[in-house]
Amino acid sequence: MKQSFVNCHSPFQVNHLKELIYLAPVVDREKCKGCGTCKKFCPEQSIMMKGDKAYITIDCVQCGQCIPECPEHAIH
Repeated sequence: MKQSFVNCHSPFQVNHLKELIYLAPVVDREKCKGCGTCKKFCPEQSIMMKGDKAYITIDCVQCGQCIPECPEHAIH
């Protein structure tokens, strides 16, 4: 079996490739008020509270169910 490799030269190509590999939601720590609403809606229980902010763990399956539930729009 022959292996092939992606030949990325530009920063755009490298950044785009990273986005394709892992598209987990991101918590904007400035907007997050620590209410825990997102945690209640996560079907995989992949959101923890660290201090007074939400933290998305490596167990996230990128379903995106937490995104519309955040009342502060802190998850994108």
